[in-house]
Amino acid sequence: MISLSSCQTLLLMAVCGVFCCRTLALPAISAYSDIRPGALDEDGEDDWTRDPSLQDLEAYKLLYELANTVERPSRHADGLFTSGYSKLLSQLSAKEFLESLLAKRVSDELDVEQMPVKRHSDAVFTDNYSRYRKQMAAKKYLNSVLAGKRRYGSNKR
Repeated sequence: MISLSSCQTLLLMAVCGVFCCRTLALPAISAYSDIRPGALDEDGEDDWTRDPSLQDLEAYKLLYELANTVERPSRHADGLFTSGYSKLLSQLSAKEFLESLLAKRVSDELDVEQMPVKRHSDAVFTDNYSRYRKQMAAKKYLNSVLAGKRRYGSNKR
């Protein structure tokens, strides 16, 4: 046997009530001439052109109110929220991961691009330093020669 919740039972009763009202609104079947296609009522108009009956409007109003008052279970709403939130978090983590990869790639490219500049600057520094040392050595040698400290005969091997 199928068990129904109170909301489902109420909705089932409303639907059955609407069908019963629609059935009661139909004309009674008395003879073939009354139900044949093209039969005209007292006013000379077809049945489908009449305005909806008061019972139909009340039934539609009842169904509309029932549809608006029946709420989704909280578990379903929680499930929808959790699903959407987890999708959002996964998208954010994927985005952060891609950004970190791109940042690492950019920094690696900068290091590779800066490597020749660094090598060139190191070579320039080494060249300038060796020239400076040679100039200092030459200056020291000239000072010692001018001061007479260095003698030609003192070179013994």
